[in-house]
Amino acid sequence: MYLMLIFVIGLIIGSFLNVCIYRIPLGESINYPPSHCQHCKHRLGALDLIPVLSYICLRGKCRYCGEKISPQYACIELLNGLGWVYSFYHFGFTIEAVLACIFISVVIVLTLIDWRYMILPTGVIIFGSIVAILGKSALSFLHHDVSILIKSLAGGALGYGIVALVFYIAIWAMKKEGMGYGDVRYLGMIGLFTSPSLVFLTLLIGSIVGSIYGLVLYMKHKESLEFPFGPFLSIGALISLFYGEQLIGWYLELWM
Repeated sequence: MYLMLIFVIGLIIGSFLNVCIYRIPLGESINYPPSHCQHCKHRLGALDLIPVLSYICLRGKCRYCGEKISPQYACIELLNGLGWVYSFYHFGFTIEAVLACIFISVVIVLTLIDWRYMILPTGVIIFGSIVAILGKSALSFLHHDVSILIKSLAGGALGYGIVALVFYIAIWAMKKEGMGYGDVRYLGMIGLFTSPSLVFLTLLIGSIVGSIYGLVLYMKHKESLEFPFGPFLSIGALISLFYGEQLIGWYLELWM
């Protein structure tokens, strides 16, 4: 029963994530003005803001001007709701589950913004980093185990340091940026939520998936095109968060 409540809350937060994804890259406030149609600017009523159901009932169109509403809104709401449910299913009713939910929501915002605009807003990353440190501090206090916080801080420092090293080596070797500095901050934030070992796994998975995507892109267009790396770090981060320890365990069993 509590998972249904978590799902509903996740849907509601997902609706707020849509606001963040749309407004943050434009430099607009996420608090004001209230939610409105992007076409006719009409303020949306309570019935227009019911996550997923409003989109279905309105058949993907604005009630006031009839213009089409992007299916992204319903998809993000649904994705966040399902992600929150899975977090509590996986970790149980724990602080780890709450941290996983916040992590998923932050990752969704950063992924969509990076995919569209090729930027990773520093403010969102700082917010995620603060939540991670506070959450890990709380876990350390409750479990009387300071190593939880130490692993988090070490993961953050390692994630930031690895990609920063790659960033500056690329500038030295190629005389240009190989990736944005937002990726450096992003992997640092991911490390705060995970651990040093999972930072390496995140980077490995992200690099493999990103390389495959880049190869497909090259074969299609017959030229090298720039694309954001953040979404692929997000894939690696989510896999690492839920299955990283298992994957590392399987790898060690295979080779030892």
